[in-house]
Amino acid sequence: MPSEDLQALLRTAIEAARSGDRAKAREILRRLGSRDPDNELAWLWLASVATSEDERRQCLRRVLVINPHNERARQALAQLDRATQEPAVAVPVSGASQPALRRPTARRRRMPSWLFWTLTLTAFGLVLAALLLWWQDRRSAQESTPTPAAAIPAVPSATRVAGQVTATPIGGVLRTLPPRDTMPPTWTPTATRTPTVTPTPTITPPPLESYVLLASGQPGQGGWTLFSVQGDGSQPQALSLAPAADDLSEGVLPVFAGVYDAALSPDGAQIAFTGRLARTHLEGDTVVTEEFEDLFVAPLSGGTAHRLTHLEAERTGEATWSPDGQTIAFAADREGNFDLYVVSVASGELRTLVPGPANDREPAWSPDGQWIAFTSDRSGPGATEIWRVGADGGSYKQLTDNVNSSFSPAWSPDGQWIVFLSDRRGTTDPYVMTANGDGERALLVRDIRAEERDPAWSLDGRWIVFSANRDRPIFDLYVIRPDGSGLQRIFGGDSDTRYPVWLP
Repeated sequence: MPSEDLQALLRTAIEAARSGDRAKAREILRRLGSRDPDNELAWLWLASVATSEDERRQCLRRVLVINPHNERARQALAQLDRATQEPAVAVPVSGASQPALRRPTARRRRMPSWLFWTLTLTAFGLVLAALLLWWQDRRSAQESTPTPAAAIPAVPSATRVAGQVTATPIGGVLRTLPPRDTMPPTWTPTATRTPTVTPTPTITPPPLESYVLLASGQPGQGGWTLFSVQGDGSQPQALSLAPAADDLSEGVLPVFAGVYDAALSPDGAQIAFTGRLARTHLEGDTVVTEEFEDLFVAPLSGGTAHRLTHLEAERTGEATWSPDGQTIAFAADREGNFDLYVVSVASGELRTLVPGPANDREPAWSPDGQWIAFTSDRSGPGATEIWRVGADGGSYKQLTDNVNSSFSPAWSPDGQWIVFLSDRRGTTDPYVMTANGDGERALLVRDIRAEERDPAWSLDGRWIVFSANRDRPIFDLYVIRPDGSGLQRIFGGDSDTRYPVWLP
């Protein structure tokens, strides 16, 4: 096969891997490996979409055979080897076909016999002493005159459950003791007012139809477009957008070839989104068209969209607004690999936030403005993890560290939690962790073989929306509560529906 065809095949596989179609990418890369066994980049990408550690290890070793100086492959292979050397035992995990690993516990030491008998005799003596004291106390109580307070029975405390008052259970055997003596005839009990418990009204979550989302679709499998839809999937309505004529350079087509992946400004008045453009020029007698992407900003209601960046990179997007609405962080592959950038909304001034040879993508700005979470393969090629960096570009911290990949972070509105995706158990599932990377828990774990994408918290923190191919081969919109309950599909069109964002 000519080298041009092999390069085209490799580009197709890389695009499939970046868009989340790992099965297609694996199939193409394996076919490419059989036809061009010394293609170092193909084997490295095949390692990134491998379905098992053994397969990833074989791919990385093949890379080192082709190029012994490939440091990224060497680091990733060393990381896999360290993970397999840790002693662990399998413990069944509910809902998973693969065993979870747990370190073996230390063997419990046996108590010496002399210590056991000493403790037994001591306990027996204490029991006898307690019985003797109880018998003496009961005998003296029967011989003495009781006080009025002795005849008032103890009232068990109350516990409120769902607006009702119930007695707090007390351990042991309940007995009814006979009265010791009658009260003197002159004593009259004082009426005591028993306080009533006023049930606290529970907050009823608003119905899904009260929410509004903005999503990206491909009607008729054409270019991507933005549309709004109610939280229950009703009333879908396309958003009309057109680029400003002054923002288009010579030769650039005056219409979008694709509009998708919107991000809402903090004040709810604007959206930033990816616009795919095309430039045409003549090469001899042939008209050549080149497509590229840049960021645009437009009113939430639609209309004229102003071009914010002029990178003209093959892929530009994944925008996230700073909490003050002054800047936008995004990812672009202008230098070949993906880097994170920050651009001023007012001036368009651009600076690189996270440079370097690693692929850094999917930035997410924390609600307090101090941090940006992002996806990166800087811990080793072939897999990605969630990282955190200061908004000024310093103070890096790795938040996840597991097998396979973790990606697509999104902050909760209060900044306490991060929802993300991971294929650590084979298929991609949503997980939640604290902002410091602790307390990871799965919302859905291998319930069906499906791929989840694009998680986003509702503005009140009650729901998480995501796209998934759970019921059909194409992606639809689903919602789930942060505790893993309430899963339901809310929208399905005639094509993929991706990149949902909640609107005010």
